[in-house]
Amino acid sequence: MTGQTLSKTYTMNGTLKFLYLYVYSSDSDTLTINIEGYNDDTGSWERIYYQNSYSPGTGVRVNNWFTDKNYTSWRISYRDYENNDRIYYNCTYVDDAVGDGATIPPAGTQDMVYYRFNVTDAAYNYLVTDIYEYPIDSTAPTIVNHSIPSVLQRKVAPIPVYANLTDAVYLRSAHLNYSLDNTTWFRVPMTKLSGNTTIGQFRGYLPYPVPSTNTTYYVRVEGYDYPYNLGKTAIHTFGWNPPPWIDTIRLDPEHANNQSYVNITARVTDVDGVDRVYIRYLDGGTIWTRVNAT
Repeated sequence: MTGQTLSKTYTMNGTLKFLYLYVYSSDSDTLTINIEGYNDDTGSWERIYYQNSYSPGTGVRVNNWFTDKNYTSWRISYRDYENNDRIYYNCTYVDDAVGDGATIPPAGTQDMVYYRFNVTDAAYNYLVTDIYEYPIDSTAPTIVNHSIPSVLQRKVAPIPVYANLTDAVYLRSAHLNYSLDNTTWFRVPMTKLSGNTTIGQFRGYLPYPVPSTNTTYYVRVEGYDYPYNLGKTAIHTFGWNPPPWIDTIRLDPEHANNQSYVNITARVTDVDGVDRVYIRYLDGGTIWTRVNAT
């Protein structure tokens, strides 16, 4: 094959993750070796390895991992510049395609599942692998304690709720679940403040109700572990009766001088009914003066 270039292209089922290649000639003749990968992101071939007019001696080895390249094919080209001798190469490559498999049904009450592979090829060669196992986690996280309110709330501000959770294996997340009618529920993520993989303190905020609305909140804390077992508290209720709400404030006149009387109006609402309204003003002194509003 003196002066000739031979090549071979390999197409992946997924993307190339690992390539091991060993190239050698029968009498260590001078070779040119070129290895390229086809990057599906750019639509072009990219060089992985290249040696020109190289005497491989005991052989050339390429041993590469690919973590940031979307190579869907790779190819090798090689050329002998001397005698008509033999060139050999061995290659092993791995892609990220999913191989043969089957779905194992739920484990039910078992805490461990054992499995093995039985493989037969077209020549009736038979292989039975070792026995493998995977554990079953069917225990939900435990909410140890929490700070869901139990008394009437009156402020117009989100209420922080703290909760401590534990899990035997791995805590995934926690959240607040609340409702205003015990029918339609809303989920609020909780932030992990401290802990590790099996214990943690979480905090979430309950949003305050529409101003001037007296309502009952239904609240529970829920937590997931890694396989999505769900643990939750009982439903706790509390009333939220915020103070009167004031908006749409107007001044008449809007621009006043030191001789102007200024009429100040506002819309005041409350679900329990507005009892009385008065305005306090300070005109440069230190004492606030009260004026009743009608």
